[in-house]
Amino acid sequence: MCNKVKEEPPEFIVVFQYEGKDPAPFKREGFMGLWKEGGQSFLFFRGDISDERELGLSDYTAKYVFRYWDWVGGEFTTFSVGNFTVRPPWEPVRNPLEIVIDPGVVFGSGLHPTTRDCLSLIDRLPNIPQYALDLGTGTGILAIALARKGMKVIAVDNNPLCLEVASRNLALNEVVDSITLVEGDILSLELKFPELVVANLGPDIIKAILEKKDLRETKAVILSGITRSFVGEIQDLMREAGFHISEHLSDQVWHTLFGEKDPIEY
Repeated sequence: MCNKVKEEPPEFIVVFQYEGKDPAPFKREGFMGLWKEGGQSFLFFRGDISDERELGLSDYTAKYVFRYWDWVGGEFTTFSVGNFTVRPPWEPVRNPLEIVIDPGVVFGSGLHPTTRDCLSLIDRLPNIPQYALDLGTGTGILAIALARKGMKVIAVDNNPLCLEVASRNLALNEVVDSITLVEGDILSLELKFPELVVANLGPDIIKAILEKKDLRETKAVILSGITRSFVGEIQDLMREAGFHISEHLSDQVWHTLFGEKDPIEY
């Protein structure tokens, strides 16, 4: 359990966008991370930078200023899901079974309903397997929850900044020995799918996992990030893969499914 208290996030963040090339490696006070996606790169900084020339930045395509809480999807304060307590590192310890998350500029503080639904299902797992796979780990929040339940976890993401943030959160939660971070495309990596698979991803990727991956040794899946138009198709694919749908959580927009090969009553 982490007892450290960290400084609060900034009121504003500044983002520099680069097209078609990677900016030079950049490390200095106020730098929050580098996000790469679709041939674009984004440099994130704390605060309102009045003159980027002082930072040595040039040839960027665009500069944006956001309120930090707008960027991460809402103000992040301590909350509970079942027996889990999720808190930012700048708030004090409240619960031994806590998860400390510093989201930086990455999705996965626990504010989103899909993350909360996944936490709820992890908290209420009828069986605790030895190994689990977390696909699209983001900040590492679900991997940390799995480790808190006693599992060894492989956590995968294709974004280096996500893995950088997740690595810091693993250290904050003192679970580095329980979680292995892997960078790469989920569909291209040669991964062994263990007893439990957790995937909070887009529906197209979830469909591809169910259709293309070897799930013979997987006894249970927690699948989330599913919108209403895809939920029926994904339920059918789960059944075709041998899973009985034991639980279906929804806020009418986002859907989370728990499937088991050998259903056990709670």
